[in-house]
Amino acid sequence: MNGHRLAVAAVVLAAGCSATAGLRDRDHLGREALADLSARERQALSDKQVTFGEYESANRAQVACLRSLGVTVDEPELSIDGTFTVGWSTSATGADFERLEADAGRCHEDVNAIKAVYVLQHAVSDEERREGEDAFRACANDLGVPDAEDAGFTELLEDLRDRVVSGQIERDPATRCQNLLRAVAVSPLPGLAEALQALEL
Repeated sequence: MNGHRLAVAAVVLAAGCSATAGLRDRDHLGREALADLSARERQALSDKQVTFGEYESANRAQVACLRSLGVTVDEPELSIDGTFTVGWSTSATGADFERLEADAGRCHEDVNAIKAVYVLQHAVSDEERREGEDAFRACANDLGVPDAEDAGFTELLEDLRDRVVSGQIERDPATRCQNLLRAVAVSPLPGLAEALQALEL
């Protein structure tokens, strides 16, 4: 379908994108995620735990909300990192698109806290993340990507993609490398654990 296409993922930070020292300055993100909770979020967070069933239900609710707007919504698929991404598309433009985008944002906001807490409670450990990142670098190095030990993750991913497009490497080996990083590439929102502990419902 021609027109705009957007993807709405769980509120996470990509691994390797920011230094730990800088995360303290963004603790407000965790607090904001738990502010002005919807009725659905309050119910799901009443015990301060989010199960996979509750997380899956939140994604289904978001999909239903988006479809009620008349946009095209892909069936959410569970990615290798254990989270869902909900994508939608529309041929609307101009003011009509802006209205749909705002309404779609409200569909996301209705379940955002549930998604964020699920990521918090099911994220990989720091050690597992480092191991995954090291494995990704080693994999890229084995495929002939230069300076894989020192390059940034975005740079490495772009290099792998370019080498697949140019035919220098096969797609399957490159995908296996990418999956090593994708499996550990989401982190909880800064300050969310403290905000959840202090949450009163």
